[in-house]
Amino acid sequence: LQKLRQLQQQQGQPDEEDRSNCADISSKDVILLMADKKHHVMLLNALHFMHKAAVESKDFSNPLEAVYLVCLDSFCNQWRRKHGIVGELHAVQNSPIGVVWRTRLKAAQRCLRAGKDVLVNDIDAVWVKDPRVYLDSIPADVDVIAQRGTHPAPVAQQIGATLVCGFILFRSTNHTLALIDDVFRTHSGGFDDQTVINNFIFRQGGRPLPADIHDTFFNTKINRVQRDCSQPTVTLARRGFKAAFLSYSLFDRHFCNKGPSKEVIVRHYQCGRGPIGQAFPACDDSVAWRLLVQGYFDIFDQRVLKAAECEKHHSLTNLMNCIAALPASINDAPAK
Repeated sequence: LQKLRQLQQQQGQPDEEDRSNCADISSKDVILLMADKKHHVMLLNALHFMHKAAVESKDFSNPLEAVYLVCLDSFCNQWRRKHGIVGELHAVQNSPIGVVWRTRLKAAQRCLRAGKDVLVNDIDAVWVKDPRVYLDSIPADVDVIAQRGTHPAPVAQQIGATLVCGFILFRSTNHTLALIDDVFRTHSGGFDDQTVINNFIFRQGGRPLPADIHDTFFNTKINRVQRDCSQPTVTLARRGFKAAFLSYSLFDRHFCNKGPSKEVIVRHYQCGRGPIGQAFPACDDSVAWRLLVQGYFDIFDQRVLKAAECEKHHSLTNLMNCIAALPASINDAPAK
């Protein structure tokens, strides 16, 4: 039974007794987050800024009610259940990183099949403003909308950019469902989701793009200057499938806008990557201290470090309201 459970986890199947249903989320949109104990502070920070951005914009419903949390250990899952968050448990935090990415994409697939649009949001991709306002303005026939990146390199070299799977909106369309189904049909083990998805859409499994790819806005390929912050959002189409690459100036991946900027909607901290649970250079809670020391106060709020004072609140919204009401200045010295 233990070997069977390990095999199920490696294939992205959650522990059935600790799995919610995406249909339990009332909104059509799902915000899919993933965390474990070592990433708890970053998770709290992400949720805090989501709540703050939504309160300020007042354009959409409470994003905390749309959260679907994929937990990689029992600590995260117990915290999720305490606060009534929809989600699931996968004890894969010590597995190869490809298994972790597969797990997240499998959760997204389940929500897509339930008719939900799924925003996959890394917990280090912080909302400065509510991105749903901008994402909702992109034409409904666009299947996938994502931050602009440079990995995998062959796709970036060919069309000038790639879709970042750390901030990507999968709309529940026939094209999107077919794409995700194809990924799992052809990949039985762990994989890098960003590499696989970009190759499927733009390189046909690693081969060059067909001639029919075109930029529906400008009839040109994306500017090959990868980190040009002036690039607008661009949509590419391939055989009916449409993907939008978000503007760097609005959805900042490489800190194009140094310091606070009125333009930035989401700022995705470019920390080093490594297996989940690895202290460095993975994007774990050590990043929280680096953000604090480096002064990125527009995407890291010191008050989340005192969140334990608010844990008496079982409602996630009340928990975030309590954190927001804590004193803004905390004098604790950052730990090494």
